[in-house]
Amino acid sequence: MTILDKKLNNDAKNGGFSSKKRFYADSELFLNADFQSMSEWTASMIEDRQKKMAKLAAKIWKNKVD
Repeated sequence: MTILDKKLNNDAKNGGFSSKKRFYADSELFLNADFQSMSEWTASMIEDRQKKMAKLAAKIWKNKVD
């Protein structure tokens, strides 16, 4: 789904989205900001996020791969 810093990850454990949502809100990583406004995490939402993250990665590393 996403990454959390070590402390938040240890506290979040292996819970589902609804139980982990508060940990995403406490995260300082910008890529976790989207989760704060979500009430659910569906397969189509996962696919949309994968596409968004792929575009972001390509933009960030575009000049570093040349």
